[in-house]
Amino acid sequence: MLPKFLRLIAVFSCIAANVVISAEAQDAYPAKPLKMIVPYGAGGPIDVHARIIALHLRDLLGQPVIVENKPGALTSIGNRALSEANPDGYTFGWLTLSAVVLPITMKEYQIDPVKGFTPITQYNFGDYSIVVNNKVPVNNFAELVAYAKANPKTFNIATSGGHLDMVIALLGEQTGVNWSIIRYKGLAEARTALLAGDVDAAIDVFGFAKDQAAAGKIKFIAVTGPERNPDAPNVKTVAETSLPGFKAGFWWGFGGPPGMPPAAVEKLNSALRKAVELADVRTALRRDGTRAATGSPEDFIRFITAENKLWRDVAKANNISWDINR
Repeated sequence: MLPKFLRLIAVFSCIAANVVISAEAQDAYPAKPLKMIVPYGAGGPIDVHARIIALHLRDLLGQPVIVENKPGALTSIGNRALSEANPDGYTFGWLTLSAVVLPITMKEYQIDPVKGFTPITQYNFGDYSIVVNNKVPVNNFAELVAYAKANPKTFNIATSGGHLDMVIALLGEQTGVNWSIIRYKGLAEARTALLAGDVDAAIDVFGFAKDQAAAGKIKFIAVTGPERNPDAPNVKTVAETSLPGFKAGFWWGFGGPPGMPPAAVEKLNSALRKAVELADVRTALRRDGTRAATGSPEDFIRFITAENKLWRDVAKANNISWDINR
């Protein structure tokens, strides 16, 4: 039997060797191609961003990133595929606002927005835009609230459902307006009704509001984000005119299955944050009316947790639920 001091030397040598091997394994990641799950179909806004980001990650990580579209059931198919993937660090994907609101509004969907994934980083934040047809005599959100209160039997607002219903409900809670809501099957129908003057107001994405207002077809009166959009600097925020601190919008981010190796999370976080700084990514973000919002995994967890509480309270107070087959 080896003397005690020699046995100790052997033990410490093994520990040191394991540390070196572990460090080398971390440095070697990724050692094979990665898969990026997109819970939407090909050709949509997130898919476009996904393919731009995938090319940059290939250069930053030294491995191809394969984009895999898994659309359907209000993103629940893609979210489930991501949550149930092998947590070895080689599968990650996009998390959106739906990952927060689906477990709140659908009893069939039970994936916790934090515990059911490994949050990696938020990617962006996008404002919603409040617009009115040209016949409505208002020019900002404060005037809209006053007009809606003065005309409760005639004033109406269009929505295509989903999260827009929750935003309208939140605005109603905080302003005291009992909106008369007209629901359409999709954004296209709601937009047609607004442009034709069949409805007074609507909430839509920034690009539509900016383009149609520039063409003189509607009035763009407010954004719901925390600050003015640089591409429409004259359009005030809801917070500026009526509700200090108000912030509502949509966002995208990245996550993986629960239990991902911390080293993989750290490396993906670093690479994604570098990619978002690149010119073509910034251009794509701005084109879609969103702004970069990356941070640490811990930052993303805190953000998701706050979003979950906000929209859970709104859904409960307004009895909002969604159909998973929609």
